[in-house]
Amino acid sequence: MNVLRTLAVSLSLYSRIPMPQFQWKEEDMKHVLIFLPVVGAVIGGLVYLARQLTIAKHSTLFQLFFVALSSLLPLLITGGFHLDGFMDVCDALRSYGEKEKKLAILKDPHIGAFSVICLLMYALAWVGALLLLVEKGNLVLFCTIFFISRAACGLTCTLFAGAKKDGMLQMERSGMVRSDVIFLWIQLIAGLLFGLWFDWKASLLLALTLFFYTVYYHALCKKQFGGVTGDTAGYYIVMSELWMLIALSAYGYWGV
Repeated sequence: MNVLRTLAVSLSLYSRIPMPQFQWKEEDMKHVLIFLPVVGAVIGGLVYLARQLTIAKHSTLFQLFFVALSSLLPLLITGGFHLDGFMDVCDALRSYGEKEKKLAILKDPHIGAFSVICLLMYALAWVGALLLLVEKGNLVLFCTIFFISRAACGLTCTLFAGAKKDGMLQMERSGMVRSDVIFLWIQLIAGLLFGLWFDWKASLLLALTLFFYTVYYHALCKKQFGGVTGDTAGYYIVMSELWMLIALSAYGYWGV
């Protein structure tokens, strides 16, 4: 594996970060999932920088500015890549059809009313929880959730059964080897351990929240789609980040 080529391909796939242009080879696609957390590290770093630039300002206006900017940065960095999967899954789940119909909806480039409603609900929940976090929560740990969610997503994409025998995710996971899985585990554990330096209770809460959501996600995908897909991976990242944000906000505000 050429590490730099694989990293460049991974960042080109999962983000809008400018990368050198070259002809992709099949070998370059085999291990791209291991660098998915790098995108989260970039997002988290920029969110932290945004907070440092506004931390000296205690006005409500600057708090709102930080909330807006930190909500916008993941979209700017990823180009809405994962949010697209989230909306597709929302439409499929609310079709209440058979697995085959739901998988067909995931392929449909059009959006339905349910996905728009879910997106609005998600945005309200995200902004509301982030406002609470800005008031009394741990913003350093908030910056880590983008890295943690993607490390966990890489593991779910690799370890959970796939819903289809073709598609982009199947191509990516087919080239994964044991060392790739170990590297993803190392990244996930490192991301969670990093939070221990700042607040071990909040870090433990993040780990538990991610664990229970992952268990739910596995059951959901198995029942509704027969396994995971590229769209459900996007759904996982978006929803796991929301639940971790809510957990941090609740811990900071109510001390739970």
